[in-house]
Amino acid sequence: VFKRWSTLFRNGFLPNRPFAADYNSLDSALWFAVRFWELQQLAPDPALAQTVVERLEELIAAYRSGSAGVQVQENGLLWDDNHDKALTWMDAKVDGKPVLDRSGYAVEIQALWYNLLRVTLELKYSLHDQTFITEYRDLATRVKQNFERLFWIESKGYLADCVKADSRDENMRANQIIALYLPFQLLGKRNVKRVLTILDNELLTAVGPYTL
Repeated sequence: VFKRWSTLFRNGFLPNRPFAADYNSLDSALWFAVRFWELQQLAPDPALAQTVVERLEELIAAYRSGSAGVQVQENGLLWDDNHDKALTWMDAKVDGKPVLDRSGYAVEIQALWYNLLRVTLELKYSLHDQTFITEYRDLATRVKQNFERLFWIESKGYLADCVKADSRDENMRANQIIALYLPFQLLGKRNVKRVLTILDNELLTAVGPYTL
């Protein structure tokens, strides 16, 4: 599966489906990195890791130079400028317009972006490849320094869902669970516990959490 999908990267994106050129998902390429890291913990494969890390470095390069309205900012976070598209998993549209505009900084995208950087670093360490290590490490540090400052809502005890240039969506949404679940954490343990307590009380049902 990973060999097949590693051939489908294009300008920082993976398609939603391997048999169609629908490159309209920002998080799919980021999830690829997370899932490959999980596989490596179970069944290390240096040869496949070498192939995959090359694709991941292409991703990072595409985001840093800017691709389809997606670009790394000075603060290290990943900015999505596509107001008329729905590039996160909440991609429903009505009359061609997103039901929910989550362009800007979406909370789970930043966490996935951070994990992409960390996974790339860990894979390169395991392969004894020191190229671009300092750049990736500095970029990951900037993400970690700025994430909580931008997203944490102290008065409410949870993370904002999306941050734009002039506003912040402070509605309580389940997307922040993704940031708490990923292998490389951005949020301190104390705040993780606060978020989980609130989400457990407010969003959790017998069949899973509410989204919208």
